[in-house]
Amino acid sequence: MKTLYWIDDTHDTGKPPKAPAQKRLEKGLKVRLRIESIQSREQFDKLLPGIEGSTTCGVIMDYQLTSVGENGQMAYGSTWAAEIRAAHPSVPVIGISHARVSDIPKLRLESFLAFFPRDPLMGPEPPLEDISALITGYSRVW
Repeated sequence: MKTLYWIDDTHDTGKPPKAPAQKRLEKGLKVRLRIESIQSREQFDKLLPGIEGSTTCGVIMDYQLTSVGENGQMAYGSTWAAEIRAAHPSVPVIGISHARVSDIPKLRLESFLAFFPRDPLMGPEPPLEDISALITGYSRVW
């Protein structure tokens, strides 16, 4: 079974999924969901080499990583998504956020294969078919 990473920060509005949402995602997508609560750039740097195509089916990445950047500044998941794509181009990266897509600069959205509002992923009926189709389609094209 391949791993789907969920990379997020620990900000109060950006917490990774709790057990019920995690189980829905794992069962519906037939993956092992590995939740990574990142608190620094160094943590991401250590994680990056392990995100590779033979064991990873995809990454769900938070767009706004609050207080994770240098001096406690905002870091952008879109920047890290571009780094994942450069290091492991066969791994699709899907963005999530509480922010509206219309509020995110287009150049940042382009780092993600697709972009979803966070709340539906955490709810009782996440868009599993959409995520599965994106991951499977990307894999086939790749």
